[in-house]
Amino acid sequence: MIVFNVFFFFACGSADVSQVTSVEKKVTPARSNIVENPLTTSLKTKKKGMIGGVAILPQTIVLGGIENRAVTEILEGIESSASSCFDLVRKEKKLVSGKVLVGFKILETGLTRDVSSLSSTIRHSPTEDCLVSLITALRFPKLGTGPHAIVKHPFSFDGASK
Repeated sequence: MIVFNVFFFFACGSADVSQVTSVEKKVTPARSNIVENPLTTSLKTKKKGMIGGVAILPQTIVLGGIENRAVTEILEGIESSASSCFDLVRKEKKLVSGKVLVGFKILETGLTRDVSSLSSTIRHSPTEDCLVSLITALRFPKLGTGPHAIVKHPFSFDGASK
């Protein structure tokens, strides 16, 4: 809280100050409603197997010198392998659905780096590690511009066992 003293000086006919009024005004700083941007959050924001972290968005987010469509097509190509990862938790915890947000960088060469699980509703490290391994092994097209692209991809699993 900041207190401001405001003084009003009223001069009479001479140079003497005949009346001084002091008014105190209490000012409360405005609350900051800053929300962290999930696109700029560090790729390593949580411990494995913990719920929370970055919001799990419904689509793939790509920032950098590669088209979103190119990244999405490659990630859609590993959906059956990703479902196999979810089978690990399905057997152990009898879960019927869940989501995992995986974040990573694509380097100029198309290789992936800094792959990690950012958020999870399943809280199962072996499943998250399996997804991270799948992404780490992928190769994307070379970047058009820039040193790397940042990607955040949600994996959503339903209860249908394959």
